[in-house]
Amino acid sequence: QDKKGNLYFANNSGLLKFDGTSWHKYSLPNNSAIRSLKIDNSGRIYVGGNNEFGYFLSDRKGNLIYHSLSKLFDKNKEITKNTNIIWKIHCYQGEVIFQSFTKVFFLKKNKLRYYEAKNKFQFSFLVNNRLYFQDKKIGLLQYSNGKFITLKGTSAINNSEVWAIFPDPNNRLILATLENGLFIYDNNTIKPWQTEANAYIKKNSSLGGCMIKNKLLVFNTVLNGIIITDFNGKIIQHLNRQKGLQNN
Repeated sequence: QDKKGNLYFANNSGLLKFDGTSWHKYSLPNNSAIRSLKIDNSGRIYVGGNNEFGYFLSDRKGNLIYHSLSKLFDKNKEITKNTNIIWKIHCYQGEVIFQSFTKVFFLKKNKLRYYEAKNKFQFSFLVNNRLYFQDKKIGLLQYSNGKFITLKGTSAINNSEVWAIFPDPNNRLILATLENGLFIYDNNTIKPWQTEANAYIKKNSSLGGCMIKNKLLVFNTVLNGIIITDFNGKIIQHLNRQKGLQNN
């Protein structure tokens, strides 16, 4: 949502804008699906597609005009050619960060640099003003001031895809994985989060989730809707197709 109350959605068609009355569709130059979306304080709407990323900005008439950032590498097209999908965008420490499985691009003061993954990234997460990346062979990395720092003990989840990271009130991290359930990271150690929520997620697989007012956790599942839990892992509510979702 921008400062004027307009809502924006990213999907297979591109960028959708809803002003409360009408819908407008905006496409990327290569007509790829948009998989990531972030609005900064200046009103730039950053988007990431397949081998293409940049931002939309309103002109005087309110129409959104696309500005490609990947074109900054036109002299060396190999850099963006093998980028594939930009899955995550973060505004962090004065940079706008675009992350794919193979590369990370950093935009600062309209200058762009990039970092090639040593192995392969999974996803990245901004949690309590800390930015984490999952490297599929090293574990979790924390990015700060231009450097990636490996978090001790996190290689234990190398065979798991992390789809969400949440902070809990005890300064621990709750990790949601696709196939292997929920984990707690505390004192450089990762262990299963032995809770009602974990049993449910292990049975139905997780596609991440979100927090509600720092009090409740929402976990998306592949097979059976969502669960809403407290920080003890107790399930407060369950919503699936039978309870009103369009699909599971």
